[in-house]
Amino acid sequence: MAIQLGQNQIDRGGDSSPLDIGFIAGFLITAAAAGVTAAVTAIGAGPTTGASNGGAALAALGRGISVGVPFAVALYACRRPASARFGKVLLVVSGAWFLASLAASSSPLVYSVGRLWTWIFALPMIYAVLAFPTGRLRDSADRALIVVSVAVLMVALSTALFRARYPEPSPTSSCYLDCPHNVFMIVGTEPSAITRFADRVWELGAAIVFVLVAVRLVWRIREANALLRRTLTPVSVVAIGILITQAVALVARRTIPGSEFTEATEWALALTVPAFALAFLVGLGRWHLFVTTGVRTVNAGLRDLPGPEEVRGLLGSAFDDPGLDIAAWSNRRRRWINTRGAPLSHPGGEPGRHLTEIRDGRRRVVAILHDVELADDPAFVDVAAAAASVAFATDRVAARTSALVRELKAARSRTVTAGDSERRRIERDLHDGAQQHLVALGIHLELAAERAEVEQPAEAQALRDLAAEVDEALEQLRSLTRGISPSALAARGLEAAVRGTAQRSPVPTTVEATGLRDYPDEIATAVYFCCLEALQNVAKHAHGARSAHIELRESDSVLSFSVSDDGPGMSDRDARVGAGMINMRDRVTTVGGKLSVQSRPGHGTRVSGRIPLAALASPTASREDDHAVRRATAPRHRDHTQS
Repeated sequence: MAIQLGQNQIDRGGDSSPLDIGFIAGFLITAAAAGVTAAVTAIGAGPTTGASNGGAALAALGRGISVGVPFAVALYACRRPASARFGKVLLVVSGAWFLASLAASSSPLVYSVGRLWTWIFALPMIYAVLAFPTGRLRDSADRALIVVSVAVLMVALSTALFRARYPEPSPTSSCYLDCPHNVFMIVGTEPSAITRFADRVWELGAAIVFVLVAVRLVWRIREANALLRRTLTPVSVVAIGILITQAVALVARRTIPGSEFTEATEWALALTVPAFALAFLVGLGRWHLFVTTGVRTVNAGLRDLPGPEEVRGLLGSAFDDPGLDIAAWSNRRRRWINTRGAPLSHPGGEPGRHLTEIRDGRRRVVAILHDVELADDPAFVDVAAAAASVAFATDRVAARTSALVRELKAARSRTVTAGDSERRRIERDLHDGAQQHLVALGIHLELAAERAEVEQPAEAQALRDLAAEVDEALEQLRSLTRGISPSALAARGLEAAVRGTAQRSPVPTTVEATGLRDYPDEIATAVYFCCLEALQNVAKHAHGARSAHIELRESDSVLSFSVSDDGPGMSDRDARVGAGMINMRDRVTTVGGKLSVQSRPGHGTRVSGRIPLAALASPTASREDDHAVRRATAPRHRDHTQS
């Protein structure tokens, strides 16, 4: 599965890819930079500052740490996909700071190179604080500050060609005794205008830039959403401190040169670079914790198989992005359609929004509209893509399953209807054919017996015996036709048909009916045959039952029925599902109802059913079935009757 990018998306290729730097390689790079800095500082501290061996060692340790910490954090960030771009920016800052630290050397060439990089270092540092956390400048205001910074830097660098000595102290060197001369000087004598005019111009310009960048960071913290503020705050607070310290150090060096306060501000600046790197590490840790917690929340929420709309809310809540939206591709409409059935709005020029498209080869899978700060985090993209894909796939499966369920219900309804129609046809054929022939045969036998009574009494009796057998066969045939479809059900309604069945039951049965009316044939037939089958179960299986009770009731547009007995009942172990129970369930389910059975030893058995009278006509029934299929969490109950 590949991540395709929208028009306003950040490219994940090129310089945003993690650097393949192993732990050992990163450690060696960091150790080498810190070691070189410490060695240069230790060697140059004595000649330039007059420090003792202990003081030189302490200075070497401090500057080595100030260079090693940024390198270590930058190399760590470069290996993480979510922070790789800014990690590379921080790596440039660390490299510039390492070169600037060479100013602690007593060698004129090395010292001069270091002092130039001390000025140059300010530019990548300003870029880093403005580009955090994405590694890119956000808008024209940030780019304007960089342009002004470049102009100020050009003024400062141009003075290196005309000055004999660099202004002291600086964040990377503190010369008291014998500062090395500037090897880049191209004139024989330093013009006085350098110290009187040019230095004042670029120092004032640099102080103004530092203050403006600090103000810009304060504004960014105030305008940031909760998502960005998690990472931005610790780094921006430290960066603001660095910038204000830079401005104060420049002013102090100009107004109170050589004072302890001035020297203290320069050393503070030397320590602010590792502080900035550590602040970035803290911000990175907070972001990682936030994303990890969000991923866990989403994974936990997916256990309930939520639908697309629920997944959208889950992702938005887990990643603190209320405006998050997900969409699936519609081949018919040729666009992304969100969970509410509306086309997904492309962010276009909308600030702070980002569109990520997920594809499997050429096939579009899902699209995610989210906060731009989440764009570079692969953990978020992966979990959001997986959750959205599963949700839409589950929704499609549920829709197909619901369609199959509806087709199955329709087929079962047609089967039951066809069976009832076939029973009625058999009943008519028996009534119009065999039953009429038996009636006629009985009449002919009676007439023949009357004629033979005088002359052949024995034959007359034999004819009467045959007529009695014909009557018995006719009664059995009538009993059979009543089991197929009672005429009372069509002629007098459900209550009369059930009462007739109760009267013929071998177990004394009472009937209680409340609020009944005329019902469609499929509903009346289903209730009648369920009551008939339940009474037959009482006669066959409830040995010792002295009575049974049938209750028919309509209330709140629901037709309910129950058949109970005072037999021995049964346990779950003894219960089994027979053909009669399956037939009852099929009939009740076909008309949108539900059948249940309760039984336990010593307390008889009760078969009951509920049929919503609007189930067959209501268009919401299928939707309720769809919902039931999608959730499918209701426990299944075992049948407790036999057939």
